[in-house]
Amino acid sequence: MTEDEALFLAAVANPAETTLALALADWFDEHDEPSLATALRTVPELVPLLHSLKRWDEVPDWNLQVYESGALREAWDLLPAARLLVRYRHLFPTTPETPVTFDPAAPPPREYGDTFNTAGFLTRWLYERQQQVSALRESAAARAESWGRRGTVFGRVPKGFDPFEWKSCLVQELVLRGRDESAASIQRHVAAMLASGHPLGWLPLNRLPIEEEPPALGKSIAPGRALRGSVTEVTLPVSTSPAFAAVRNWKVESNGSLDAAELVLDHPVEARALGATWLRSLPTGTLAPVEGNRLTLARIATTAVFGELFTAARSGGFYNRGEYGAYARLHAWQSTGWLVGCPPTADVYLIANRAEQCEWFSFRSNWFIDIARDIGIICIRPDRRSVAMLAASDTD
Repeated sequence: MTEDEALFLAAVANPAETTLALALADWFDEHDEPSLATALRTVPELVPLLHSLKRWDEVPDWNLQVYESGALREAWDLLPAARLLVRYRHLFPTTPETPVTFDPAAPPPREYGDTFNTAGFLTRWLYERQQQVSALRESAAARAESWGRRGTVFGRVPKGFDPFEWKSCLVQELVLRGRDESAASIQRHVAAMLASGHPLGWLPLNRLPIEEEPPALGKSIAPGRALRGSVTEVTLPVSTSPAFAAVRNWKVESNGSLDAAELVLDHPVEARALGATWLRSLPTGTLAPVEGNRLTLARIATTAVFGELFTAARSGGFYNRGEYGAYARLHAWQSTGWLVGCPPTADVYLIANRAEQCEWFSFRSNWFIDIARDIGIICIRPDRRSVAMLAASDTD
C-alpha cells in the first residue's frame, strides 16, 4: 500500500478526526496537487461522503444537487469527491455498473450510455452503492429463511459482500424468525458486534412481546374536548432524529412527507378529552397533519404501533427495496424509543417497558397523501403531560 493510500484510508475511516484529513491534504500539497489539498481543508462534506460510500451498515444518502432560483446547481463542490473516487476506486466496494470515468464539462446525462458529468457520476455511484447494501441485506434475509437447524449458521458468505456485516444482518434475521440463537458461532459474532460498536449489536437475541404480530387497528373514538391549559414546550425533531428512523427512507427514496413533534403540557391529558377536537386545539404549527377538517383518532395496542413501524422500515418507500428485517427491527426500536421519551442510549428492554406504560393512538387527516402508505401515531407518555406525535405519508 502506498503512503497516500494509507493516509486516504485513515482519513475516510475516521471522518470526525480532522487531523487525518489534514495529513492527507499535506501529502497532496507536497506532491503538487494543491486543488485536492484545498478541498480536503475547505469542503466539509467531502470526507463524510467518501466515508459513507465504504460503510455497509448505512445506506448512503446525500443531496448532491439543489434547486435555486428555478435552476439546478451542485449543493457543494463535487469535483474533488469525483476525482478521489476515480483515483482510489480500488479501495471502495464497487460493482460492474459503478462508473469509472466522468467529464466535468459534460452536460447532465440523459441516457444510460451518456458520458457522466460530475454530479451524474456521483449520483450513479451512490445509486450503485445503495443497491449493494440492499442486496447484502436481502441475501442475509434469504439465508435466514432457508436456514436448516442441522447446517452451520453462517456457512459461506456470498461473494462481494462484507462478511462481518452480512453475518450481523443474518443474526437478526434469524432472531426475527425465532431461530435458536444459542449457537456458539452466533454468540461469538454477537460478542464481536458489541466490541466493535456495531449498531445491530444493540438489539436483543429474542423477540420481545411487543414484537408479536399486531392486532387490527382500533375503531375511531369520540371527538373529545379542546385542550385544557396550554402547551408549555414544543420540540420539533431534526431530520436525523431517531423519531424518523423507521420512515426516513420514505422521504429519501420516494419523496414522501414526514412530521413529528414532542409536547409538554401544563395540565395532564384527560382520557375523555383526547380526540380530534383536542388535537385541533393544539397551537397552530405544532404538527401539520393534525390540522384540517378530516381528522380521526383511534386507540391502538402497543404491538400495533411497533408492527406499523417495523413494516414501514422493512418495506420502505414506494421507490426503494426497503431495509429488510435486521435494520427494520433496529429502526423500529429507535423510533419507538423516541416516541416513549427514552434517550438514544437506553436499552431495548427499558424502551419496551416504557412503551407498555404509554397510551397509543393512530390518527388520519387530509394531510396524508393516501397513495402508497401512511402512518400517524400519538403516544401519551406515562406522566400524561408529555405527548409525542409522528406522521409519515409516502407517495408513488
